[in-house]
Amino acid sequence: MIRGIGVSKGIALAQQYVISDVLTAERDSAIDAELDVEKLRRARKEAMEQLAWTLEHAAERFGAEESEIFDAQLLLLDSDELWASAEQGVREAGHCAEWAFDEAVEKKIDAFSKLNSEYLRERVLDLKDIRQQVLRCMRQKSGISRNTDREVVIIGHEVMPSQIMEQREKKVRGIVMEAGGTTSHTVLLANMLGIPCVVEAAGVLVQAVDGEEIILDGTAGEVILHPSKEEKRAFEETRTLLVREEALDRAYFGCPDRSGDGSMLPLWCNIAAVSDIDQVLQNDGGGVGLMRSEFLFLGRQSAPGEEEQYNAYRQMAERLGGKPLVIRTLDLGADKQVSYLGLEKEDNPALGLRAIRYCLRHEEIFLPQLRAILRAGAGQDVRMMLPMVASLAEVRAAKIMVERAKTQLREQGLPFRQDMPIGVMIEVPSAAMLAGEFAAEADFFSIGTNDLVQYLFSADRTNPNVSNLNRPYAPALLRLVQHVAREGAEHGITVAICGHAGQDPLLLPLWLAMGIGELSVSPASVLSLRRALSGLTQEDCLPLLEHVLGMQDTDDVLDCLQEFRSRHAVEQR
Repeated sequence: MIRGIGVSKGIALAQQYVISDVLTAERDSAIDAELDVEKLRRARKEAMEQLAWTLEHAAERFGAEESEIFDAQLLLLDSDELWASAEQGVREAGHCAEWAFDEAVEKKIDAFSKLNSEYLRERVLDLKDIRQQVLRCMRQKSGISRNTDREVVIIGHEVMPSQIMEQREKKVRGIVMEAGGTTSHTVLLANMLGIPCVVEAAGVLVQAVDGEEIILDGTAGEVILHPSKEEKRAFEETRTLLVREEALDRAYFGCPDRSGDGSMLPLWCNIAAVSDIDQVLQNDGGGVGLMRSEFLFLGRQSAPGEEEQYNAYRQMAERLGGKPLVIRTLDLGADKQVSYLGLEKEDNPALGLRAIRYCLRHEEIFLPQLRAILRAGAGQDVRMMLPMVASLAEVRAAKIMVERAKTQLREQGLPFRQDMPIGVMIEVPSAAMLAGEFAAEADFFSIGTNDLVQYLFSADRTNPNVSNLNRPYAPALLRLVQHVAREGAEHGITVAICGHAGQDPLLLPLWLAMGIGELSVSPASVLSLRRALSGLTQEDCLPLLEHVLGMQDTDDVLDCLQEFRSRHAVEQR
């Protein structure tokens, strides 16, 4: 057995599909510089067209989040700086087109690798993917696809997003990488498609044999090459159990989000685009607790205007049919490649000019978004949420901007929601500690546990080197969430959780006991959480909460929660 890191849950038994034919740039001198420059320009055009087609195909079939991956690649590929560097390599260094482009990409990879940003370091895989696409265009080669209709697990040192898309019409059942970060676009894509994925599976390529069988556990991070009969029998038993569990979950479609003793805990969803509403409705989500509006701003050359934003928000609200839609205002910073926002390079963009900090300095971006959200709320249950708030002054300044937007809309005679609720994301420790004071300014709270835990422990949530600190079971985080929940209850406002911890079934009893008023989760998590919630009671969960909050060690908390879950698993409706 080979152990790696499970980054996309699920199990698979299929044939190994080994990727090894990675193109390497030719290291020849340019015979005719102008011909090689023309070759570069032609390759750029063809690669852009191919990637644009992939983006459109992904958006039409699978929604905005998957297409955003290729949006990001399109921005990298369409960088004038990248191609100018390549042309310089031809004209000044005398390199052939392939060599010059390869050198230009390597410079970019080296620059990204040195930056103190895990997001940009993870974009290195995107640059490598772009290099392969451009080299294939130069050589008029297709991708790695080989004719096969078999069920396969793709195995490679690094598997690129484009390689997954090339295999989409085949039966891809899993992905295994020797390298690969936990937050790369390949991992994100695997999660969106429900494909089990394991990264950092050291030594897998040495033992892999194309066409032979493999068992992959994307939850445990385990890979079994050449499985025995006993191992395959165990796999079938596990798969049968998972199918049964999914059927039991589906039985809760149409049921209320209610615990066994009648306590309500609404289960809403996180989305990024109009097309994602389908997943909310198909999984019976109670509404949208987090609409990531920044996805409307990615993969383009200029900011979306008020009308474009209004149309997107309005469509979401109307398709939800009266269910609530919480729109988070723009949350972008220097860690994203959005050139038109004028964001300067920062040594630590996670702590820099991002989200509400950026918006308050850039009225030309913020005011049109506020107007669009207010207009989308006319006759609809649309709410607004401010991200990355660290001080009361920021909330008050944002509310002044909202009032300005309302005044403008009144003067223009445009309909909008007059009483739109304005919530605050609690993801900065200063806001959590002053939750009582913030509650006087906000209509609701939503705790973003992904950022809150990294700021609480000064541990980058995308950095595997500090993952032992960055865990949602940490007593310090749980005590802070409990503090926010109590302050919210005392001031009569709803406290939601929209971070990844909100959909962790182990933590569900704690959220119920704390009196959390809403969980915003991935659409695919709704039914399983609803089923788990139905088997819990306040009588059982309150002692658990008291016990856990008294603990000092994260592993002890995790052990306690796992033991509790094993005793309270719901077997049937």
